[in-house]
Amino acid sequence: MNVLPPSIAVAIPTYRREAELVNTVNEVLGLSPMPAEILVIDQTPCHEPATQSVLERLAAQGRIRWIREDAPGLTRARNRALMACNCEAVLFLDDDVLLPQIDLVDRHRLLLADSTVKAVSGQVVGKAGGLVSLSHTEIARLGPLIPANVAAIHTKGIPMLRGGHHSVRVADAIRIGGYDERLTGPAFGEDLDFAMRLGGDSILTTSSCTVTHLTAPSGGCRVVGKGVQLSAAERMVPAFAVALRYGRCQPGLRRTWMWIGLRAGVVRRELTRRPWELALALAAVPVALVRARSVAASPPAAKV
Repeated sequence: MNVLPPSIAVAIPTYRREAELVNTVNEVLGLSPMPAEILVIDQTPCHEPATQSVLERLAAQGRIRWIREDAPGLTRARNRALMACNCEAVLFLDDDVLLPQIDLVDRHRLLLADSTVKAVSGQVVGKAGGLVSLSHTEIARLGPLIPANVAAIHTKGIPMLRGGHHSVRVADAIRIGGYDERLTGPAFGEDLDFAMRLGGDSILTTSSCTVTHLTAPSGGCRVVGKGVQLSAAERMVPAFAVALRYGRCQPGLRRTWMWIGLRAGVVRRELTRRPWELALALAAVPVALVRARSVAASPPAAKV
């Protein structure tokens, strides 16, 4: 059943990004039609003067809403956007993307006009380009593990959202308690967790909406603290929690996300050059598992 397309805001969570952030904001300002509002959820303690000047000017002109957050956290930033926006839906974008479709906002609005669609998961292509072609059988088999750059897909029933490019109806996001703020640090799996709670049958996965992800080498909302043992645990907990929460009914998902957690915390190239830090990271695995079990055992406390 079709309803009126919802009003839509674009939200850009950002952390320690400078020129990439300014470029992304300018990309959004160049869309036609424009979103009803643009929210920059900024967790950077102190910007470079050039970035600060641009953000201050755009905020003073009313072209963006510049919302400062003291503590970095991707899920917290997303929830802040849900609470702050004045629209019926939010389109979340990474802070280092290019937008090749000038009508990107309208594409999301029109897809959300279907009352059975609560969220739209768009395509994400790397700066080198390249698309992956999958058959319907392969898509069904992979489910939430399908790559972000799948070509020619337009289907419901996949419980996955592309964190750096998805839109969601605000009321539906609030109804399930928003994004789980216990998935901190790199927040691996936070988009899968949100999608599983929202319900795959209400999510439209489509290649008709696309962005180019530049994958900036530094910064980003996934950056964690400097303490090695704490950092290792923080890196592993989100993926472990997703594996434990949803892996019972999907063994393949459990194995995949446990491995993602280990790769994030232990199997890192920089640790092979510092074996003493590798030992600390390995010691953090049981700590991360205990924390992950606690997170997986209960639903998120409502933050929105």
